[in-house]
Amino acid sequence: SIPAFLQRAVYYLMGTKFKCNLSGLDKAMLSGPELKNFFELCCRMLAFIDNDIIFNYYIHPWKQLPRALRVLLLKEKAGLSGLSTVLREENGRIRYLFLNADGSQDSGIDIGDLNQSALDVRVINYRKGFLEIDGFFDGAAFLEDEPFEVYGALTQGSKIIQKLPAKRTEVYDLLRCFGVTYARKYGIHLEIPVESLCETGKDLSFFVNYKEKPFRLGLGFTTINSRLLWYSQKSYWLFADGRYMLTRKDRSFCVRKNSPGRLLKQEAMFLAVLALQKNRKEAFTCVTKRLLYWLMRPFFRKKRIWVTFDKLYKAGDNGEYMFRYCQTQNDGIDCYYVINKDAGDCRKLEKEYPRRILYAGSWKSRLICLQAEVILATHAGTATYLGLGGSIQKYFKNLFQADNICIQHGLSMQDIASFQNRLYANTKLYCCASPYEFRNISRPVYGYRPEMLKMTGLARYDGLKSREQRQILITPTWRKNVVQVKGVGMHNDHSSVFRETAYFRIYNSLINDPQLIGCAKEYGYRIVFLLHPAMSAQIDDYDRNDYVELVQATGDMNYEQILTESSLMVTDYSGVQYDFAYQRKPIVYYHPDELPPHYHDSGLDYETMGFGPICTNHEQLISCLCSCIRGGCRTEEQYVKRADDFFAFRDFDSCKRIYQEVLKFENDLHS
Repeated sequence: SIPAFLQRAVYYLMGTKFKCNLSGLDKAMLSGPELKNFFELCCRMLAFIDNDIIFNYYIHPWKQLPRALRVLLLKEKAGLSGLSTVLREENGRIRYLFLNADGSQDSGIDIGDLNQSALDVRVINYRKGFLEIDGFFDGAAFLEDEPFEVYGALTQGSKIIQKLPAKRTEVYDLLRCFGVTYARKYGIHLEIPVESLCETGKDLSFFVNYKEKPFRLGLGFTTINSRLLWYSQKSYWLFADGRYMLTRKDRSFCVRKNSPGRLLKQEAMFLAVLALQKNRKEAFTCVTKRLLYWLMRPFFRKKRIWVTFDKLYKAGDNGEYMFRYCQTQNDGIDCYYVINKDAGDCRKLEKEYPRRILYAGSWKSRLICLQAEVILATHAGTATYLGLGGSIQKYFKNLFQADNICIQHGLSMQDIASFQNRLYANTKLYCCASPYEFRNISRPVYGYRPEMLKMTGLARYDGLKSREQRQILITPTWRKNVVQVKGVGMHNDHSSVFRETAYFRIYNSLINDPQLIGCAKEYGYRIVFLLHPAMSAQIDDYDRNDYVELVQATGDMNYEQILTESSLMVTDYSGVQYDFAYQRKPIVYYHPDELPPHYHDSGLDYETMGFGPICTNHEQLISCLCSCIRGGCRTEEQYVKRADDFFAFRDFDSCKRIYQEVLKFENDLHS
């Protein structure tokens, strides 16, 4: 008999390995045979830990393993013990039974309760007279492959008046750990005419039908675009230009026509709830700012405000290009740019546009973003970039009404559906630069309707006019297993173990190669090694020489200048390859086996679509680079043709097309 405290301690230590590598947190430390061996060892260890501890041992919810992963661990443990598993339902409670080879019951454990299950509402929208709801059914984690159905219904109290079929969606629903899918969520999408919900006494509820039994689902609201709060029925959302109000009553949605009196009453009740949050200082500040929002609302109501941003610690990307373009338009739209106050680019932009720069995290910035019509977003996690994430989200989520337009940070050619899908930031339009990118984003896993994808080009491409200065640019992308990325708008800390990595060894050897340096000197080329922003803190780790300039992609570094002045690029998988190919300049890819990418390309086959030759070892790369330098850094015709085929435009009018598409979308929306 192993003491329970020891079982809990060992299980917790094992669980942290899984917890730290869930979904996007995966550090790519284990894969293939190593991962398989690790998982088998974990399951063998679980044989010494009670099922109740594996599944129900309570720790802080943020540190608990996902239910689907705990179910998987139970199942694998049973398999190692020669037991089979079967589900049983009794009054909504789902029990996992472990059976011996002869069919007799060995043991069992409760793994879920349909009476306590919920629809995790991710996005609520209003579009052309319809209320649209997207969410995930959390009970799918324990029902496994058992047949069930999730649907909506018009209800009066406990009575179902009309069943409303909910469409099963394929928007990114994977549950992953160590980069491997271990389960899938159950996504649904429901559309219902708003007027049908406004009839007195009718509400909207969601049910799961399991073994011919309907169970009413609870409602969870986990994102800023889910509009409401799960713990308060006083929260609400105004939509359709304030004509309707959405509230929650127990496990149902209520939609009623709005009026000044209804709004005043609901807001007063909601403010009372918000004022009583545990963090009283934060509550006082946020409630005060919420009141300020309402005081500002009459002044801003008829204004058209657009907001954009880039990396908060640096400008110079698609956001700045769109911001500058918007300033040239005289159509009554006020465009603002969000950036860190201490960023070097902030001072420059303030001098040019003193009334249009917002300091990231300031209350002025937050309040203007809440009044905005459009957010031109370059990165996922829009609310966090605007200072509306974290603990203050609950105070303002029902006021955040801006349409999120993705103008991208780089082309979406990788398999990045986990954070670029439609639901992640409630994206209304997605701007593309290539038909191949369009094809990638069109896949069901991203969840976009065809009319939501626009072929415009990227805004920063308008500045990519070649001004070659006989310069060789070496710029690899980063790796999750090499550095730990900090929060939005923050510089990464230096990693003390960086010099021990293959990444350092490979690129330190490249930038100090005497043959490459000698060839560059002979033909009058200088070499620049540009560190990715996530890797810039490691600049002092590299061995320096008198010929290669090491540049951090932070501070005053200008991407446009370095890309237009360079004659030849060496990269692995970095997105700036597209900026270089857009100029039809030569690229050499460096893909050593020791440095696999942490994103998988789903739209670009480097062998048949890449914009240059691929090298897999140091000697091959040096030979290829020296040959290219001796040839005057000219792009081979086959790669020029590939670039011509890849890009939709080459006319330096991307900002104009993006602006017109967004303007058309907004005008149609409010017509």
